[in-house]
Amino acid sequence: MKTIPSAHTSSPDTWYLKGIIELYGGESARAKKFFTEGMRLDPDNTKCRQSLNKAKKCEKLKEEGNEAIKEGKYDEAEEKYTEAINLDPFNKKLNAVIYSNRALTFMKRKENLKAVDDLNKSL
Repeated sequence: MKTIPSAHTSSPDTWYLKGIIELYGGESARAKKFFTEGMRLDPDNTKCRQSLNKAKKCEKLKEEGNEAIKEGKYDEAEEKYTEAINLDPFNKKLNAVIYSNRALTFMKRKENLKAVDDLNKSL
């Protein structure tokens, strides 16, 4: 009995596609591993490198926004969250969390209409 071969795991493009699927499915840790594997196979692979950098940058901005909120720096937090959303507008799962976090910055500043708008976007 012959087995059907799996996708060509020696192809950096396969690892890129696997990474995108995981990233947009909310599994950024797995996505980063896949992008890294694609770059291991082809260090010059632009798609894997850009996607890995974008994923890391979005997570970093989200964390910086979270820290700014803890410190009561709501304007700074809003800026970090907005930058993360604009960096990868297709990452719906991560952006849902970021929109709700940004809504908190608006609520803290009594900008309730903006807060409601972001909460709706997070849904």
